Amino acid sequence: MDNRPQICLKVSRLSKRYGGQQVLRDISFSLQEGEILGIIGPNGAGKTTLFNIITGWVPPSGGEVVFLGEKTTDWTPDRLCRGGMARTFQIPQVFPEMSVLENVMTGAWFGQQSRPSAAQARDQSRELLGLVELAAKEATPARELSLMQQRLLELARALATRPKLLLLDEVAAGLSLKAVKCLSNLILRLRTQGLTLLLTDHLLHLIMPVSDRLLALDQGEIIAEGSPQDLIQNPEVESAYLGVRGAAGEEG
Repeated sequence: MDNRPQICLKVSRLSKRYGGQQVLRDISFSLQEGEILGIIGPNGAGKTTLFNIITGWVPPSGGEVVFLGEKTTDWTPDRLCRGGMARTFQIPQVFPEMSVLENVMTGAWFGQQSRPSAAQARDQSRELLGLVELAAKEATPARELSLMQQRLLELARALATRPKLLLLDEVAAGLSLKAVKCLSNLILRLRTQGLTLLLTDHLLHLIMPVSDRLLALDQGEIIAEGSPQDLIQNPEVESAYLGVRGAAGEEG
């Protein structure tokens, strides 16, 4: 019996062009089940565009995405969600007029193949709100939450879909150092529960302690790959963060 980790996600030669602007060039990498892969890079590196392609929000100009052995390049976001992929966004996408609890319950109903009962969805959602320390806010309309709290709410809703792969896009933005440490512990805890994670963040003190590997992007290209310790000492990565190489103009 083969107990080696299987490939959860495989990205092959992805490219993206908007008019005359090449945002991504020939991006290829694999992510094993149970692995945490961090993607770093300066503003404009192409990180969010890469996330948008993987999760079906934007079609690539070339290349393919394979998720759990199936080619998913042309799948829609809702189909990917039902298939076991969930994500968060740089700007949280919450349902502003719904309560915090109702927001998470939508994830419990939408993402699973078999829809739970209202009571089951409520119990699951309350458990997740406790996990992200929003239990006291369950009756609060989502629009009344701070930006930081909306990020945590979106994380809880993504987890409610019971994903196999979770993509976190700048989830720590705006969080205090104490909150970032709590988030790091949560990410590591999620991995022990069998979740595979792909994350991007500007905060190296979040992404370095939790990542098994890092990819560094700049101007739409992978410029380095390796352990967090090796990558942070890479001269090309350092110059990209200091702005020596410039940027392609795309957000994130």
